Amino acid sequence: MKSAPRQDIHPDSRAGEILAAAERLFCRNGYQGVSMNEVAREAGVSKANVFHHFGSKEELYLEVIRNVRSALTSEIMAIAQAPGGVEQTLTQVAEAELRHLFQYSDQVRLFMRECLEPGRDKALAAKVFGNTFAELVASLSGAQERGEMRTDVNASFPVMVLVAACVFFFQHAEILRHIPEADPATTNPDIFTRELVRLLVHGLRPA
Repeated sequence: MKSAPRQDIHPDSRAGEILAAAERLFCRNGYQGVSMNEVAREAGVSKANVFHHFGSKEELYLEVIRNVRSALTSEIMAIAQAPGGVEQTLTQVAEAELRHLFQYSDQVRLFMRECLEPGRDKALAAKVFGNTFAELVASLSGAQERGEMRTDVNASFPVMVLVAACVFFFQHAEILRHIPEADPATTNPDIFTRELVRLLVHGLRPA
């Protein structure tokens, strides 16, 4: 599935143009294959202008990823903070995560590659993924305090399992379509989301 076109969401239009140019280049060539000179040419600005808005290539790259995920970040934060049961919260998060993964598939593959590379994990945690993860864990911890969820489970674990399952589905959806035993529950996003959350909330024990 082809990624949806991105829209500039940066309040500074020139910085937004640089971000959009950098995003195109990073998605096409990866982090190592892009120079700040190329970003400047792609954006139609001077190299000094790029450094004025983004102090380094590393900073620019992290801002590209943060920018790509900004709408999803806002959505997940709102879901986590809204009233609702555990099953509703996890279902909405899974639906939002899958929508984002498939809508921005090129950009997602960009930072999935980078997650496998050492040296940027701390920055990604601090600037991209940490806030939403913490908010979801807090939401589930609140559910534990209200008696809606087992207290002998670390609240971070369901969040990790949920995100990991969504990433697996995104990466393997086309392969799963060709495995008869996987059809249809694990190839339809809506069914996948429903069954994933049901499994997380209710477990494997017979009802």
